[in-house]
Amino acid sequence: MPLFLCLIINKITMKNFKDIEFKPDIIGGVRGKLEIENGIMISVVAGKFNYCTPRENSPIDGWSSFEVAVLDSYGNFITKRIVDDAGGDVLGWQSREDINDLIKQVYNYE
Repeated sequence: MPLFLCLIINKITMKNFKDIEFKPDIIGGVRGKLEIENGIMISVVAGKFNYCTPRENSPIDGWSSFEVAVLDSYGNFITKRIVDDAGGDVLGWQSREDINDLIKQVYNYE
């Protein structure tokens, strides 16, 4: 069933980057997460130790790209199952638009 029909039938509003709740990370930078209705969580981090731009600590609107991972409801990495060309458990240098595209992929994942 097409995604838009699922969303209408289930009355789910698709989340996007703006829905990610960011908090300061203990090692500097920020850490955010977004839980999708299917139990999958997207982790988004940025700071001097992450694959992001710039690789330094700054306010949330100071980053143009982020490091992202996708986890199942048990906390296991499933990034490679969701993203065909993922080279590992995390995706580096993901723009806000890239993250919104990933969120759409997660909604479509079964």
